[in-house]
Amino acid sequence: MSDTAGDDANPWSCVTPTHIPGKGEALVAAGNLPPNRRILRVAPFAAVPYGRFLDTLCSGCLQPCDASRRCSRCDVARHCALCASSLAGRAHAYECHALARLARNERGLTLHHDDLRLLLRVLSRRRLSFDDAASGASSEEESFATERGPENDPFI
Repeated sequence: MSDTAGDDANPWSCVTPTHIPGKGEALVAAGNLPPNRRILRVAPFAAVPYGRFLDTLCSGCLQPCDASRRCSRCDVARHCALCASSLAGRAHAYECHALARLARNERGLTLHHDDLRLLLRVLSRRRLSFDDAASGASSEEESFATERGPENDPFI
């Protein structure tokens, strides 16, 4: 999408909150928007690679990652050097044991259940944020887009 139409401007000036009967709250365009106008860019809260890409992509940023970067405990997740020391690497500690169980096909579940791995990622990130808050650690407002830079964010 084009970056030219006022990306630095307030993104909320393009939309108006409204109530749609029978549907609830919504944002509607405040006027005619030019084609390719970026209104808002938000990094995803959680993302996981598809099962068929587990051997080739970093589990944190979803960029290509070599085989030597595999977690030695679960033998599933890979993290590039940047993600291993960031929020993604810290959150992996919460999902590591469950990923190992999925890799062993316990209870008929496998690593190819992408939706299950995504739920696990969301719960891991949530638990990490609770533990950070309880310990008084400063809240990391990291995102994959911020770590890699917006030019490399695959979700834009």
